[in-house]
Amino acid sequence: MSRYVLVAALVLGFSVPAVAAKSFYIVRGADKKCHVVDTAPTSTTVTRVGKNTYVTHEEAEADMAVVCK
Repeated sequence: MSRYVLVAALVLGFSVPAVAAKSFYIVRGADKKCHVVDTAPTSTTVTRVGKNTYVTHEEAEADMAVVCK
């Protein structure tokens, strides 16, 4: 029985950080300016550009310099 508890604790321990990981997005507004945001855009007034998601803010900023010329 303790083996099952140990396995459940390990699975839970490794899955919680993955769910809590933050994603970043590059969006372009109606004014044609790009911004890095940490929430998925749901509005129809902004367009997501670049890769689907970025792991770090710095990665998104670097790609924004290329994508949003």
